[in-house]
Amino acid sequence: MPIERNQALVTVAGVTGWKEQGKPFLVRYDLVKLGVKSGDPTYNCVYVVDGQEYVLVATNAGSSGFIEERKINLWPGVHRHHQTYGDGTMLVLDPESQTLSSWKVLPDGSAALHSQGKDLTEK
Repeated sequence: MPIERNQALVTVAGVTGWKEQGKPFLVRYDLVKLGVKSGDPTYNCVYVVDGQEYVLVATNAGSSGFIEERKINLWPGVHRHHQTYGDGTMLVLDPESQTLSSWKVLPDGSAALHSQGKDLTEK
């Protein structure tokens, strides 16, 4: 899936910089490929900072010479990425649609929807 011209890009080094600066951000995982049979669903990671969306890309250009989205499989990819570069929220998988949402646990123990991943698959 090509990167839209209006989308900003970020690498994990950029996310690390935000975390070190204490800059608040939201993470969303958009479904780009359904998991069928033994295959894992695949997601693009989108960071939202000050209302601007940043698509996570690989640090180096791909074999085509172009910068491409960093596609992440559900397990262990999304889990590991969210633990390291996430926004501290809890991830929830909808088993039917395979979309991911993130929930922020509130001080009273309840949870509030923080972000809802988009379904970008072509069904």
